[in-house]
Amino acid sequence: NKNAANWFYETAYTNASKPGIANPALFMAATALRYATDANSNESRATAEKFLGTIKETLTNSMKPEAIEFSVHALSAVLRRRDYRPAALDLGLIKLIGQILVQACNGESAVITQLTYETLLCVWLLSFDYGCMAELHREKIIPKIHRVLQRAQKEKVIRLCLMVYQNFCQAQRKYYNARNSIGEFVDPSIYLLGSQLSDREKGPNYYVDLIGIGIMKTLWQLARRKFGDDDIAASVEDLTQVLDQNMDAVTSFSEYKGEVLSGSLEWSPVHTSTKFWKENATKFEENGYEALRELAEIIQRSRDDLTLAVACHDVGEIVRYHPSGRMILSVPQVKGLKEKVMGLMSHSNPEVAKNALVAVQKIMVQKWEFIQ
Repeated sequence: NKNAANWFYETAYTNASKPGIANPALFMAATALRYATDANSNESRATAEKFLGTIKETLTNSMKPEAIEFSVHALSAVLRRRDYRPAALDLGLIKLIGQILVQACNGESAVITQLTYETLLCVWLLSFDYGCMAELHREKIIPKIHRVLQRAQKEKVIRLCLMVYQNFCQAQRKYYNARNSIGEFVDPSIYLLGSQLSDREKGPNYYVDLIGIGIMKTLWQLARRKFGDDDIAASVEDLTQVLDQNMDAVTSFSEYKGEVLSGSLEWSPVHTSTKFWKENATKFEENGYEALRELAEIIQRSRDDLTLAVACHDVGEIVRYHPSGRMILSVPQVKGLKEKVMGLMSHSNPEVAKNALVAVQKIMVQKWEFIQ
């Protein structure tokens, strides 16, 4: 019955206060949409949009695992059909999926493990659509998945994390080949991966992002473990080989940017290396001041004292070594950053307050050498 998906959806919607009816009906709607023979018809598209809108409403209202597990399960069923993935992108579901990985997937209970798996399944399915992949990257899915991978014990979770990363690596290879007219035919939509970048010719650099978050160490640790699933060992070997071949293109700035993009900073050697700041200060201008924008975002939103202290220190070092000095903080992309750092001088944590004070000193003087 071509109206089955809509009938099940309406049943779920009208019985929203009765989970015993709504949840099975929602999943049946998802199943009907997945196997619809007329997925491109106006009726199926309208039902899919209503369905995805309901999923979005559920995820927006709560991030509690018990409240969203059934919706994520149903979403993963619908996303198996590629026809509906662009609608998920248009509705903003990718941002919510990233939030689930951060806010809801913490713990080892059976419910959380299954929720993590279903959420990663959604990410993996979306990563086959280049428009969705570009949005996944903007939502920093690479470092978010790495945090999941680092603590994962269940093989099915580990396998999906690695499969998502393999899709990103494959997409970068195909983008490069398409740009340089090498080899196989590539779907023209792959150029969406570079559409939001300042350097479209160069395109995305997922290899650098992966190496920058420390994936090589994680892969080495996984290679030493014994798994019942042979696919995991194969994925670990594949990723290690691909990234090893591209290691020469990765600089210490790439590693630094990966750390900044993760949103969590610590006193690793790169932050206190004079050589690093002298050689890389101008690189903070790249990709529309991307790394500097992320530092500003950290200073505005982070609640972690160590991260805030390191971020303030880094802003001071950028000002100290960048050719235009404090004027780099005047670019529109980081408007208000100076004031945010000044506000942290009165932070309750002494380490944050101290690093903010030193950063402000560097910002206020014309020549840092005068106060050394």
